[in-house]
Amino acid sequence: MRSSTVFIFHMLFALYLNGQISGYSVDIPEARQNVQELRDYYKSLHLDDKSDGSIFTSLLESWKGEEEKKLLLSQVVPMYLKMFDSIEVPKLQKSIKILKHMLSVSNEEVLKQSREKLKLLMELSDIKITDTNIQQRAIRELFPVLQAISRLGKNNHYEDTRKRRQELARRRRGSQS
Repeated sequence: MRSSTVFIFHMLFALYLNGQISGYSVDIPEARQNVQELRDYYKSLHLDDKSDGSIFTSLLESWKGEEEKKLLLSQVVPMYLKMFDSIEVPKLQKSIKILKHMLSVSNEEVLKQSREKLKLLMELSDIKITDTNIQQRAIRELFPVLQAISRLGKNNHYEDTRKRRQELARRRRGSQS
């Protein structure tokens, strides 16, 4: 439990910095104060926490795109809400209520669409791909899928090439002066 609580502030701050929670949903100073209250409580319990590794923040840092982060956060935020529901310490309830509100608002405002997209992705695993009718429809859609894959690679390659050209041009201008 302590590991989860320790990362609440980091997660809220990361959500805010990444624009995942609209500014009016998270008041960073208030979040910091309430998370610190939770941290202090768990620190006072002197729990034997041998795992210092992150639970969520390492995933958040490794997922680069905004849509990827929203998918991840659409799963992480409900976990925090569930965790808060399980904490029954009277002196923490005010802080928990405030943090739950911040997370709930962001969950509804920002992450709802991502949760729905994830649900659709999960439904893909239910498709009976061995059915010949499904196979026929899938084959009809194969070329557009391949085109989409091709564009993904080209966009990244194009961006890398463009950046290299710009850097080379800057160096040339710098050496000519």
